[in-house]
Amino acid sequence: MDIEQLNYDFGKVEDKTFQDIKKQNVSDKIDLKAEMFDYMIGDKTSLRYEYVKTIEDVNERIEQMIILLSDFLPVGLPDEFYDWYARECLGLQYTKFEIKDRKRKYKIQRKRELEKKKQEDKLKKKRLQYTKKNTIITF
Repeated sequence: MDIEQLNYDFGKVEDKTFQDIKKQNVSDKIDLKAEMFDYMIGDKTSLRYEYVKTIEDVNERIEQMIILLSDFLPVGLPDEFYDWYARECLGLQYTKFEIKDRKRKYKIQRKRELEKKKQEDKLKKKRLQYTKKNTIITF
């Protein structure tokens, strides 16, 4: 082993060097993503799932669980499925009042769609129906 390899020039290190390194570290941004915390703890759970379970606000907890599930499950599932599955995972199933309210809203929406369609059909019938015919004129 050469002595030159062991010579680190400790005498040349100054306060300015340390200040420059400190400024550089402050300006560096840490790119943390939620997916980085999805590693498994033990066998059944992840750190992100445990964080979601500790959120006190129920609506916020459901929203965060929906985001977590949308990262794991395949794309293209309806939003209602994510909402339902998030509630199932957290043990916050719908109450019978929420189910009745959803059914009522769905019936109202469906009724409005049918009325709109009937109005469009009436307008189509009122319009003058005509057909285009190709005619050939010969001389």
